[in-house]
Amino acid sequence: LAYATSHFARQNYTGIQRFMQADFELGPMKHTVLLGVDYKWASVDAVWAYGAGPNINPFDPDYGADVPELPPQVDTSEHIDQVGVYVQDQIKFFDKLVLTLGGRQDWAKSDVENNLGGGDKVRQDDDDFTPRVRTSPAPTRRAATCSRF
Repeated sequence: LAYATSHFARQNYTGIQRFMQADFELGPMKHTVLLGVDYKWASVDAVWAYGAGPNINPFDPDYGADVPELPPQVDTSEHIDQVGVYVQDQIKFFDKLVLTLGGRQDWAKSDVENNLGGGDKVRQDDDDFTPRVRTSPAPTRRAATCSRF
C-alpha cells in the first residue's frame, strides 16, 4: 500500500518600518535620537491532505496512475498583526563614553481558524515592553568596549 500527500499554502506578508533621527549637542554631550514604528501583517492559508495512494511496482512503475481525491486533515487560516514603537537616545560624552538608553513597545495579535468542522478560532493577544541600557567606553576612536543591561 502506498501513501500520498498533498499540501497547499497561500502566504501574504507586508512589513513597513519608518523612523526619524535627530542629532544635536548639549554641552559636551552629542545626542543621536531615534524614534520609530514598524508594522507587520501576515496571512497564511494552509491545507494538508494525506491518505492511501495507488500501489507502486518499483520494477514496472505506472507514472499515469490515478491518485484518489485525498480528504483534508488540516485546513487553517492564520492572520497575524504586529506593531512596535521604539525610542533610543545615544549619548556621547567627550567622545570617550557612549551611553545608549532606549525602549520598545510591541503589540501582537494572532487569529488561527480551523476551517474543518465547526470552524474553531483561537486568538492570542500579546504586548511587551523591552528596555535597553548600554554603555560603551571608547578608549580610542577605533576601539570600544561594551556592557548591556
